[in-house]
Amino acid sequence: MEIYGLVGDPVEHSLSPLIHNTISGELALDCEYRLFHVRERLGERIKELYSEGVRGLNITVPYKSEVMPYLKAVDPPAEAIGAVNTLKAVSGGYTGYNTDIEGLRRVFEKEAIKIDGSDFIVLGAGGAARAAAFMLLTGKALSITLVNRSTEKAEELARSMKDYCDKSGLKAPSVGVLGLDELDALTGESYVAIQCTSVGLSPASDHAVTESADFYKRLSFAVDVVYSPKVTRFMQLCRQYGVRCVNGLGMLLYQAVCAYEIWHGVKVPENVTETVYGMLSRSGKRGIVLTGLMGAGKTTVGKMLADRLSWRFVDTDVLIEEREGRSINEIFKENGEEYFRELETAVIREISENCGKEGTVVSTGGGLVVRECNRSYLKKTGTVVYLRASKETLLKRIRNTSDRPLLKGDMEGRLESLLLSRGSIYEAVSDVIIDTDGMSTEEVVLKGERLI
Repeated sequence: MEIYGLVGDPVEHSLSPLIHNTISGELALDCEYRLFHVRERLGERIKELYSEGVRGLNITVPYKSEVMPYLKAVDPPAEAIGAVNTLKAVSGGYTGYNTDIEGLRRVFEKEAIKIDGSDFIVLGAGGAARAAAFMLLTGKALSITLVNRSTEKAEELARSMKDYCDKSGLKAPSVGVLGLDELDALTGESYVAIQCTSVGLSPASDHAVTESADFYKRLSFAVDVVYSPKVTRFMQLCRQYGVRCVNGLGMLLYQAVCAYEIWHGVKVPENVTETVYGMLSRSGKRGIVLTGLMGAGKTTVGKMLADRLSWRFVDTDVLIEEREGRSINEIFKENGEEYFRELETAVIREISENCGKEGTVVSTGGGLVVRECNRSYLKKTGTVVYLRASKETLLKRIRNTSDRPLLKGDMEGRLESLLLSRGSIYEAVSDVIIDTDGMSTEEVVLKGERLI
Protein backbone atom coordinates (compact mmCIF):
# COMPACT_ATOMS: atom_id res chain seq x y z
CA MET A 1 0.00 0.00 0.00
CA GLU A 2 1.30 3.46 -0.92
CA ILE A 3 1.05 6.17 1.75
CA TYR A 4 0.26 9.84 1.08
CA GLY A 5 -0.72 12.56 3.49
CA LEU A 6 -1.05 16.12 4.71
CA VAL A 7 1.53 18.08 6.72
CA GLY A 8 0.42 21.16 8.64
CA ASP A 9 -0.46 22.66 11.99
CA PRO A 10 -3.31 22.03 12.59
CA VAL A 11 -4.59 19.31 10.25
CA GLU A 12 -7.39 17.62 12.18
CA HIS A 13 -10.12 19.63 10.45
CA SER A 14 -8.93 18.78 6.95
CA LEU A 15 -11.19 17.37 4.25
CA SER A 16 -8.19 16.06 2.30
CA PRO A 17 -8.47 12.44 3.54
CA LEU A 18 -12.07 12.34 2.35
CA ILE A 19 -11.05 13.59 -1.10
CA HIS A 20 -8.00 11.42 -1.69
CA ASN A 21 -9.25 8.20 -0.10
CA THR A 22 -12.50 8.48 -2.05
CA ILE A 23 -10.64 8.93 -5.35
CA SER A 24 -8.43 5.93 -4.56
CA GLY A 25 -11.51 3.87 -3.78
CA GLU A 26 -13.22 4.90 -7.00
CA LEU A 27 -10.08 4.12 -9.06
CA ALA A 28 -9.35 0.90 -7.11
CA LEU A 29 -5.81 2.05 -6.25
CA ASP A 30 -4.16 0.60 -3.13
CA CYS A 31 -3.38 3.89 -1.36
CA GLU A 32 -4.03 5.48 2.00
CA TYR A 33 -4.05 9.19 2.83
CA ARG A 34 -3.09 10.19 6.37
CA LEU A 35 -2.78 13.33 8.48
CA PHE A 36 0.64 14.34 9.83
CA HIS A 37 0.36 17.03 12.48
CA VAL A 38 3.79 18.71 12.55
CA ARG A 39 4.31 21.29 15.28
CA GLU A 40 8.10 21.66 15.04
CA ARG A 41 11.24 20.32 13.32
CA LEU A 42 9.62 20.62 9.89
CA GLY A 43 12.76 19.80 7.90
CA GLU A 44 13.56 16.72 9.96
CA ARG A 45 9.97 15.52 9.73
CA ILE A 46 9.93 15.87 5.94
CA LYS A 47 13.12 13.78 5.73
CA GLU A 48 11.62 11.16 8.05
CA LEU A 49 8.46 10.87 5.97
CA TYR A 50 10.54 10.45 2.83
CA SER A 51 12.67 7.74 4.45
CA GLU A 52 9.49 6.01 5.65
CA GLY A 53 8.37 5.73 2.04
CA VAL A 54 5.60 8.32 1.97
CA ARG A 55 5.10 8.82 -1.77
CA GLY A 56 3.48 12.22 -1.74
CA LEU A 57 2.43 14.99 0.62
CA ASN A 58 0.16 17.99 0.66
CA ILE A 59 1.41 21.00 2.61
CA THR A 60 -0.93 23.38 4.38
CA VAL A 61 -0.55 26.36 6.72
CA PRO A 62 1.81 27.45 8.08
CA TYR A 63 4.41 25.55 6.03
CA LYS A 64 3.72 26.28 2.34
CA SER A 65 6.75 28.55 2.07
CA GLU A 66 8.77 27.25 5.00
CA VAL A 67 9.02 23.74 3.50
CA MET A 68 10.70 24.88 0.26
CA PRO A 69 14.36 24.82 1.48
CA TYR A 70 13.95 21.14 2.37
CA LEU A 71 12.96 20.03 -1.15
CA LYS A 72 15.04 18.41 -3.88
CA ALA A 73 13.46 20.67 -6.52
CA VAL A 74 10.60 23.15 -6.95
CA ASP A 75 8.39 23.53 -10.01
CA PRO A 76 9.03 26.98 -11.63
CA PRO A 77 5.51 28.42 -11.13
CA ALA A 78 5.57 27.35 -7.46
CA GLU A 79 9.01 28.92 -7.06
CA ALA A 80 7.72 32.17 -8.54
CA ILE A 81 4.73 32.17 -6.20
CA GLY A 82 6.98 31.33 -3.26
CA ALA A 83 4.76 28.54 -1.94
CA VAL A 84 4.11 24.85 -2.54
CA ASN A 85 1.18 22.72 -1.49
CA THR A 86 2.12 19.37 -3.09
CA LEU A 87 5.24 17.24 -2.78
CA LYS A 88 6.07 14.24 -4.97
CA ALA A 89 8.74 11.74 -4.00
CA VAL A 90 11.64 11.58 -6.46
CA SER A 91 15.17 10.20 -6.17
CA GLY A 92 16.76 11.80 -3.12
CA GLY A 93 13.77 13.76 -1.80
CA TYR A 94 10.61 15.58 -2.83
CA THR A 95 9.77 17.94 -5.69
CA GLY A 96 7.37 20.76 -4.79
CA TYR A 97 4.39 21.98 -6.82
CA ASN A 98 1.59 24.49 -6.34
CA THR A 99 -1.70 22.98 -7.53
CA ASP A 100 -3.78 25.95 -6.35
CA ILE A 101 -3.06 27.52 -9.75
CA GLU A 102 -4.50 24.64 -11.75
CA GLY A 103 -7.25 24.06 -9.19
CA LEU A 104 -8.54 27.61 -9.59
CA ARG A 105 -8.18 27.43 -13.37
CA ARG A 106 -10.43 24.37 -13.41
CA VAL A 107 -13.04 26.26 -11.39
CA PHE A 108 -13.19 28.93 -14.11
CA GLU A 109 -13.31 26.23 -16.77
CA LYS A 110 -16.17 24.50 -14.96
CA GLU A 111 -18.08 27.77 -14.66
CA ALA A 112 -17.38 28.66 -18.33
CA ILE A 113 -15.63 31.90 -17.35
CA LYS A 114 -13.09 33.10 -19.92
CA ILE A 115 -9.72 34.18 -18.56
CA ASP A 116 -8.06 35.19 -21.83
CA GLY A 117 -8.82 38.86 -22.52
CA SER A 118 -10.88 39.47 -19.36
CA ASP A 119 -10.46 42.03 -16.58
CA PHE A 120 -9.88 40.70 -13.06
CA ILE A 121 -9.79 41.97 -9.51
CA VAL A 122 -7.84 39.96 -6.93
CA LEU A 123 -8.75 40.81 -3.34
CA GLY A 124 -5.81 40.08 -1.04
CA ALA A 125 -2.08 39.60 -1.48
CA GLY A 126 -1.36 36.46 0.54
CA GLY A 127 -0.74 32.91 -0.61
CA ALA A 128 -4.13 32.33 -2.23
CA ALA A 129 -3.96 35.70 -3.98
CA ARG A 130 -0.49 34.94 -5.33
CA ALA A 131 -1.73 31.64 -6.78
CA ALA A 132 -4.73 33.43 -8.31
CA ALA A 133 -2.56 36.17 -9.81
CA PHE A 134 -0.15 33.71 -11.42
CA MET A 135 -3.05 31.63 -12.73
CA LEU A 136 -4.36 34.78 -14.42
CA LEU A 137 -0.92 35.50 -15.87
CA THR A 138 -0.68 32.10 -17.53
CA GLY A 139 -4.32 32.37 -18.62
CA LYS A 140 -3.57 35.62 -20.47
CA ALA A 141 -5.88 37.92 -18.53
CA LEU A 142 -6.19 41.38 -20.06
CA SER A 143 -5.84 43.25 -16.78
CA ILE A 144 -5.40 42.38 -13.11
CA THR A 145 -6.12 44.83 -10.30
CA LEU A 146 -4.62 43.79 -6.96
CA VAL A 147 -6.56 45.13 -3.98
CA ASN A 148 -5.17 44.81 -0.48
CA ARG A 149 -5.26 46.61 2.84
CA SER A 150 -1.46 46.91 2.61
CA THR A 151 -0.58 48.29 -0.81
CA GLU A 152 3.09 47.51 -0.15
CA LYS A 153 2.34 43.80 -0.11
CA ALA A 154 0.25 44.08 -3.28
CA GLU A 155 3.02 46.04 -5.00
CA GLU A 156 5.50 43.30 -4.09
CA LEU A 157 3.17 40.75 -5.70
CA ALA A 158 2.92 42.95 -8.80
CA ARG A 159 6.73 43.02 -9.06
CA SER A 160 6.89 39.24 -8.73
CA MET A 161 4.37 38.92 -11.55
CA LYS A 162 6.42 41.22 -13.79
CA ASP A 163 9.63 39.32 -13.05
CA TYR A 164 7.94 36.03 -13.88
CA CYS A 165 6.65 37.37 -17.20
CA ASP A 166 10.13 38.71 -18.06
CA LYS A 167 11.80 35.37 -17.29
CA SER A 168 9.19 33.16 -18.95
CA GLY A 169 8.55 35.30 -22.00
CA LEU A 170 4.86 35.76 -21.19
CA LYS A 171 3.15 38.92 -22.32
CA ALA A 172 2.48 40.88 -19.15
CA PRO A 173 -1.12 42.04 -18.59
CA SER A 174 -1.96 45.47 -17.26
CA VAL A 175 -1.45 45.22 -13.48
CA GLY A 176 -2.73 47.84 -11.05
CA VAL A 177 -2.61 48.13 -7.26
CA LEU A 178 -5.27 49.66 -5.02
CA GLY A 179 -5.82 49.90 -1.28
CA LEU A 180 -9.16 48.74 0.13
CA ASP A 181 -10.07 52.38 0.70
CA GLU A 182 -9.42 53.18 -2.98
CA LEU A 183 -12.07 50.99 -4.62
CA ASP A 184 -13.90 54.05 -5.92
CA ALA A 185 -10.97 54.45 -8.34
CA LEU A 186 -12.26 51.46 -10.32
CA THR A 187 -13.79 52.67 -13.58
CA GLY A 188 -14.29 49.48 -15.60
CA GLU A 189 -17.28 47.18 -15.85
CA SER A 190 -17.78 43.40 -15.86
CA TYR A 191 -14.76 42.60 -13.73
CA VAL A 192 -14.27 39.04 -12.52
CA ALA A 193 -13.34 39.12 -8.82
CA ILE A 194 -11.41 36.53 -6.83
CA GLN A 195 -11.80 37.02 -3.08
CA CYS A 196 -8.60 35.63 -1.51
CA THR A 197 -8.64 37.12 1.99
CA SER A 198 -9.76 35.30 5.14
CA VAL A 199 -12.48 37.88 5.78
CA GLY A 200 -15.79 36.04 6.14
CA LEU A 201 -14.22 32.77 7.26
CA SER A 202 -16.17 30.96 9.99
CA PRO A 203 -16.79 31.82 12.76
CA ALA A 204 -16.41 35.53 11.83
CA SER A 205 -18.85 35.11 8.97
CA ASP A 206 -20.75 38.40 9.22
CA HIS A 207 -18.08 40.40 7.41
CA ALA A 208 -17.04 41.04 3.82
CA VAL A 209 -13.84 42.60 2.55
CA THR A 210 -15.97 45.50 1.27
CA GLU A 211 -19.63 46.51 1.53
CA SER A 212 -19.40 49.02 -1.32
CA ALA A 213 -22.44 48.74 -3.59
CA ASP A 214 -20.54 50.43 -6.41
CA PHE A 215 -17.85 47.74 -6.23
CA TYR A 216 -20.29 44.84 -6.58
CA LYS A 217 -22.18 46.55 -9.40
CA ARG A 218 -18.96 46.49 -11.44
CA LEU A 219 -18.63 42.69 -11.25
CA SER A 220 -19.88 40.04 -13.68
CA PHE A 221 -18.69 36.97 -11.75
CA ALA A 222 -16.90 36.23 -8.48
CA VAL A 223 -15.12 33.42 -6.67
CA ASP A 224 -14.65 33.44 -2.91
CA VAL A 225 -11.85 31.03 -1.99
CA VAL A 226 -13.48 30.63 1.44
CA TYR A 227 -15.68 27.51 1.58
CA SER A 228 -16.88 27.65 5.19
CA PRO A 229 -19.44 29.13 5.51
CA LYS A 230 -20.91 27.82 2.29
CA VAL A 231 -22.38 31.26 1.55
CA THR A 232 -20.13 34.07 2.72
CA ARG A 233 -21.16 37.67 3.28
CA PHE A 234 -19.13 38.52 0.16
CA MET A 235 -21.23 36.05 -1.85
CA GLN A 236 -24.45 37.41 -0.39
CA LEU A 237 -23.52 40.91 -1.51
CA CYS A 238 -22.63 39.61 -4.97
CA ARG A 239 -26.03 37.98 -5.31
CA GLN A 240 -27.75 41.08 -3.96
CA TYR A 241 -26.38 43.00 -6.93
CA GLY A 242 -27.06 40.27 -9.48
CA VAL A 243 -23.52 38.85 -9.66
CA ARG A 244 -23.10 35.11 -10.17
CA CYS A 245 -20.66 33.70 -7.63
CA VAL A 246 -19.25 30.45 -6.23
CA ASN A 247 -17.42 29.56 -3.03
CA GLY A 248 -14.03 27.90 -2.59
CA LEU A 249 -15.20 24.30 -2.38
CA GLY A 250 -14.48 23.72 -6.07
CA MET A 251 -10.96 25.09 -5.72
CA LEU A 252 -10.37 22.86 -2.68
CA LEU A 253 -11.46 19.84 -4.69
CA TYR A 254 -9.60 20.61 -7.91
CA GLN A 255 -6.27 21.45 -6.25
CA ALA A 256 -6.49 18.07 -4.52
CA VAL A 257 -7.39 16.32 -7.78
CA CYS A 258 -4.38 17.95 -9.45
CA ALA A 259 -2.11 16.72 -6.64
CA TYR A 260 -3.53 13.23 -7.03
CA GLU A 261 -2.82 13.31 -10.76
CA ILE A 262 0.77 14.44 -10.16
CA TRP A 263 1.38 11.64 -7.69
CA HIS A 264 -0.16 8.83 -9.70
CA GLY A 265 0.29 9.92 -13.30
CA VAL A 266 -3.41 9.47 -13.99
CA LYS A 267 -6.28 11.67 -15.13
CA VAL A 268 -9.10 11.57 -12.58
CA PRO A 269 -12.35 11.04 -14.54
CA GLU A 270 -14.99 13.76 -14.30
CA ASN A 271 -17.57 11.33 -12.88
CA VAL A 272 -15.19 10.56 -9.99
CA THR A 273 -14.63 14.29 -9.41
CA GLU A 274 -18.40 14.82 -9.30
CA THR A 275 -18.77 11.98 -6.79
CA VAL A 276 -16.17 13.53 -4.50
CA TYR A 277 -17.73 16.99 -4.86
CA GLY A 278 -21.06 15.57 -3.73
CA MET A 279 -19.41 14.03 -0.69
CA LEU A 280 -17.66 17.30 0.14
CA SER A 281 -20.93 19.19 -0.14
CA ARG A 282 -22.51 16.83 2.36
CA SER A 283 -19.49 16.50 4.62
CA GLY A 284 -20.24 17.62 8.15
CA LYS A 285 -23.62 18.81 6.98
CA ARG A 286 -26.36 17.68 9.28
CA GLY A 287 -28.88 20.43 8.96
CA ILE A 288 -30.43 23.57 10.38
CA VAL A 289 -33.37 23.20 12.77
CA LEU A 290 -35.61 26.21 13.32
CA THR A 291 -37.47 26.41 16.63
CA GLY A 292 -39.70 29.00 18.24
CA LEU A 293 -43.31 29.78 18.95
CA MET A 294 -46.00 30.00 16.30
CA GLY A 295 -45.51 33.19 14.34
CA ALA A 296 -41.73 33.14 14.73
CA GLY A 297 -41.34 32.74 10.97
CA LYS A 298 -39.93 29.23 10.96
CA THR A 299 -41.72 28.05 7.81
CA THR A 300 -41.16 31.23 5.76
CA VAL A 301 -37.51 31.53 6.78
CA GLY A 302 -36.97 27.78 6.42
CA LYS A 303 -38.25 27.64 2.85
CA MET A 304 -36.15 30.61 1.75
CA LEU A 305 -33.06 29.29 3.50
CA ALA A 306 -33.41 25.83 1.97
CA ASP A 307 -33.84 27.38 -1.47
CA ARG A 308 -30.73 29.53 -1.03
CA LEU A 309 -28.64 26.57 0.11
CA SER A 310 -30.17 24.09 -2.38
CA TRP A 311 -31.14 21.94 0.59
CA ARG A 312 -34.25 19.92 1.36
CA PHE A 313 -36.96 21.63 3.42
CA VAL A 314 -39.07 19.76 5.95
CA ASP A 315 -41.90 21.20 8.05
CA THR A 316 -42.77 18.76 10.83
CA ASP A 317 -46.37 20.01 11.09
CA VAL A 318 -46.94 19.68 7.33
CA LEU A 319 -45.37 16.22 7.30
CA ILE A 320 -47.68 15.08 10.08
CA GLU A 321 -50.75 16.48 8.30
CA GLU A 322 -49.76 14.74 5.06
CA ARG A 323 -49.32 11.40 6.79
CA GLU A 324 -52.50 11.68 8.83
CA GLY A 325 -54.58 13.08 5.98
CA ARG A 326 -56.06 15.75 8.25
CA SER A 327 -55.16 19.08 9.82
CA ILE A 328 -53.47 19.58 13.17
CA ASN A 329 -56.68 21.18 14.45
CA GLU A 330 -58.53 17.98 13.55
CA ILE A 331 -55.87 15.78 15.16
CA PHE A 332 -56.10 17.77 18.40
CA LYS A 333 -59.88 17.68 18.34
CA GLU A 334 -60.25 14.00 17.51
CA ASN A 335 -57.28 12.43 19.33
CA GLY A 336 -55.93 14.99 21.76
CA GLU A 337 -52.58 16.69 22.28
CA GLU A 338 -50.73 13.62 23.59
CA TYR A 339 -51.46 11.70 20.39
CA PHE A 340 -50.11 14.62 18.35
CA ARG A 341 -46.94 14.78 20.47
CA GLU A 342 -46.32 11.08 19.73
CA LEU A 343 -46.58 11.84 16.02
CA GLU A 344 -44.10 14.72 16.45
CA THR A 345 -41.60 12.47 18.18
CA ALA A 346 -41.83 9.83 15.45
CA VAL A 347 -41.30 12.46 12.74
CA ILE A 348 -38.31 14.24 14.33
CA ARG A 349 -36.69 10.89 15.17
CA GLU A 350 -36.98 9.85 11.52
CA ILE A 351 -35.58 13.20 10.32
CA SER A 352 -32.61 12.93 12.71
CA GLU A 353 -31.79 9.45 11.41
CA ASN A 354 -31.76 10.54 7.76
CA CYS A 355 -30.44 14.10 7.92
CA GLY A 356 -26.87 13.15 7.00
CA LYS A 357 -27.87 12.05 3.50
CA GLU A 358 -28.48 15.59 2.28
CA GLY A 359 -28.54 19.13 3.62
CA THR A 360 -31.84 19.72 5.40
CA VAL A 361 -33.61 22.73 6.88
CA VAL A 362 -36.27 21.72 9.40
CA SER A 363 -39.13 23.89 10.62
CA THR A 364 -40.47 22.46 13.87
CA GLY A 365 -43.81 22.79 15.57
CA GLY A 366 -43.82 25.22 18.45
CA GLY A 367 -44.33 22.52 21.10
CA LEU A 368 -41.91 19.95 19.75
CA VAL A 369 -39.16 21.03 22.18
CA VAL A 370 -41.29 20.24 25.24
CA ARG A 371 -40.38 16.54 25.19
CA GLU A 372 -36.83 15.86 26.36
CA CYS A 373 -36.31 13.04 23.85
CA ASN A 374 -37.28 15.43 21.04
CA ARG A 375 -34.60 17.87 22.14
CA SER A 376 -32.04 15.10 21.76
CA TYR A 377 -33.28 14.39 18.23
CA LEU A 378 -33.03 18.10 17.37
CA LYS A 379 -29.38 18.16 18.38
CA LYS A 380 -28.67 15.07 16.27
CA THR A 381 -30.35 16.71 13.28
CA GLY A 382 -28.15 19.80 13.14
CA THR A 383 -27.61 23.35 14.33
CA VAL A 384 -30.63 24.36 16.38
CA VAL A 385 -31.69 27.97 15.79
CA TYR A 386 -34.21 29.72 18.01
CA LEU A 387 -36.11 32.42 16.14
CA ARG A 388 -36.90 34.55 19.16
CA ALA A 389 -39.59 37.21 19.01
CA SER A 390 -41.51 39.30 21.54
CA LYS A 391 -45.14 38.70 22.38
CA GLU A 392 -46.10 41.85 20.50
CA THR A 393 -44.29 40.74 17.34
CA LEU A 394 -45.81 37.26 17.48
CA LEU A 395 -49.32 38.64 17.99
CA LYS A 396 -48.98 40.85 14.91
CA ARG A 397 -48.06 37.83 12.82
CA ILE A 398 -50.71 35.39 14.01
CA ARG A 399 -53.64 37.54 15.14
CA ASN A 400 -55.73 36.70 12.07
CA THR A 401 -54.99 32.96 11.97
CA SER A 402 -57.39 30.26 13.17
CA ASP A 403 -55.21 27.14 12.88
CA ARG A 404 -53.46 27.32 16.27
CA PRO A 405 -55.19 24.84 18.60
CA LEU A 406 -53.26 25.95 21.68
CA LEU A 407 -54.24 29.59 21.18
CA LYS A 408 -58.01 29.16 21.06
CA GLY A 409 -59.86 31.71 23.18
CA ASP A 410 -57.65 34.29 24.91
CA MET A 411 -54.90 34.38 22.28
CA GLU A 412 -52.78 37.03 24.00
CA GLY A 413 -52.98 35.38 27.40
CA ARG A 414 -52.23 31.92 26.06
CA LEU A 415 -49.32 33.21 23.98
CA GLU A 416 -47.84 34.93 27.03
CA SER A 417 -48.15 31.71 29.00
CA LEU A 418 -46.42 29.72 26.26
CA LEU A 419 -43.58 32.25 26.12
CA LEU A 420 -43.06 31.89 29.85
CA SER A 421 -43.17 28.09 29.86
CA ARG A 422 -41.24 27.42 26.66
CA GLY A 423 -38.91 30.38 26.25
CA SER A 424 -36.24 28.99 28.56
CA ILE A 425 -36.45 25.59 26.82
CA TYR A 426 -35.92 27.15 23.39
CA GLU A 427 -32.91 29.04 24.73
CA ALA A 428 -31.42 25.97 26.41
CA VAL A 429 -31.71 23.68 23.38
CA SER A 430 -30.58 26.21 20.78
CA ASP A 431 -27.06 26.58 19.40
CA VAL A 432 -27.89 29.99 17.93
CA ILE A 433 -30.50 32.59 18.89
CA ILE A 434 -31.70 35.10 16.29
CA ASP A 435 -33.76 37.96 17.69
CA THR A 436 -36.21 38.66 14.88
CA ASP A 437 -37.96 41.74 16.28
CA GLY A 438 -37.59 44.50 13.69
CA MET A 439 -35.84 42.22 11.21
CA SER A 440 -37.10 41.40 7.73
CA THR A 441 -37.37 37.81 6.57
CA GLU A 442 -34.44 38.46 4.22
CA GLU A 443 -32.25 39.63 7.11
CA VAL A 444 -33.06 36.52 9.14
CA VAL A 445 -32.29 34.29 6.14
CA LEU A 446 -28.95 36.02 5.61
CA LYS A 447 -27.98 35.23 9.20
CA GLY A 448 -29.10 31.63 8.71
CA GLU A 449 -26.99 31.22 5.57
CA ARG A 450 -23.85 32.14 7.43
CA LEU A 451 -24.32 29.31 9.91
CA ILE A 452 -23.12 26.82 7.29
